[in-house]
Amino acid sequence: MTPIFITGPALEPISLNEAKAWLKVDTSADDALIAALILSARIAVEQATRLQLITQSWRLVADHWPRRGRAEWRALAVPLALSPVQAISSITLYDQYDVATIIDPATYRLDRSTALPRLIFSQLPPVPQRLFQGIAIELTAGFGDAPTSVPEPLRQAIKLLISHYYVNRGDVNAPMPVMVQALIGPFRRLKVAA
Repeated sequence: MTPIFITGPALEPISLNEAKAWLKVDTSADDALIAALILSARIAVEQATRLQLITQSWRLVADHWPRRGRAEWRALAVPLALSPVQAISSITLYDQYDVATIIDPATYRLDRSTALPRLIFSQLPPVPQRLFQGIAIELTAGFGDAPTSVPEPLRQAIKLLISHYYVNRGDVNAPMPVMVQALIGPFRRLKVAA
């Protein structure tokens, strides 16, 4: 499944004032730069962990449902490429004429009980008729709406990255700090096979 970003977070896990206090910056001269560093640090942590930190909207598209062996029960569980997933808004299938059909939400549920969120269908899901991107899943991902919803080690990793970026401006070869790697390590997700 290919994730497509729809809507970003309403706010970041670290506020501008929090970042300035962390950096010990008293003026507003670098506010725009620090705001950009907050965004960059969040995205870097999201990419490294394969987690969405704060509430955002995504669309997952696929050509077909994942094939998971011959057992019919395996086809009932569809792993999702994003985590953590808060809610599924809709699942749409397209026919060969690009006519959309929304799958009845009563036929599936979101399973958050495993490390990899998944859809559990009560029966085999219908097969899309469009050859490419015949499935579109609209969902909301992230730990929550508030900065405090994000686990504190990940917030700390963002702060460390902000200061790393602030000090190493223009140094494109500066490696990610070891402490950041240590903080995000326990949160890393493995890639989901389609």
